Amino acid sequence: YLIENGLLRQRFLSQLHAATHVQVVSGQTIQAVRRHDDVVTFTLDGGAQCQASLIIGADGARSWLRKTAGIRTSGWSYRQTAMVCTVRHPLPHYHVAHERFLPGGPFAVLPLTGKRSSIVWSERDDLAPIMMRLDDAAFAAEMNRRFGHSLGAFEMDGPRASYPLSLTFAHNITATRLALVGNAAHSMHPIAGQAFNLGLRDIASLAEIIAESARCGLDLGTASNLARY
Repeated sequence: YLIENGLLRQRFLSQLHAATHVQVVSGQTIQAVRRHDDVVTFTLDGGAQCQASLIIGADGARSWLRKTAGIRTSGWSYRQTAMVCTVRHPLPHYHVAHERFLPGGPFAVLPLTGKRSSIVWSERDDLAPIMMRLDDAAFAAEMNRRFGHSLGAFEMDGPRASYPLSLTFAHNITATRLALVGNAAHSMHPIAGQAFNLGLRDIASLAEIIAESARCGLDLGTASNLARY
């Protein structure tokens, strides 16, 4: 099943705010971080001084925490741009996802609620800007050319967005009192949702290690724990 990201985020946030042992601080950023052998200390832009036994870098492909730790990365551009939008169509999708493998890149049609689908269209870098400049009707016509009419003619159901596709992987996913997860550790092509799935695997693996240490009353951010991760 395809679940819209906004709904997932709402659900996760509601669970987070309901947890009595979690303090949520939003609308602030970390201005400085110092990772010591026994503790992490950091300063928020509001001036608050905080400390923790472990800091988790979940701050995306251009991770500031990864950079401050001096962790190197390698990677390359796929020379493709992903164009993302939502469409409506006259025929039901029966909750079936489709992926067409075209010369410019994969073209995914992912079922949403009702007669709506999410499109992830990967196209050559030189062609994608031309497509993004088209009006809605012409853009929908180009999508229909690539997918066909098994769902009927696509019509736009919201704005479009685009972003360049590249592979980036960190040479290390841990440092002193630091663990990287998701795109901070590895960002890649969205085909088959592999980047999202790997991010979930990161979180599940790290959470299991943290929970086991917490049950035993042990330090969460030790070098041995991070080595296991």
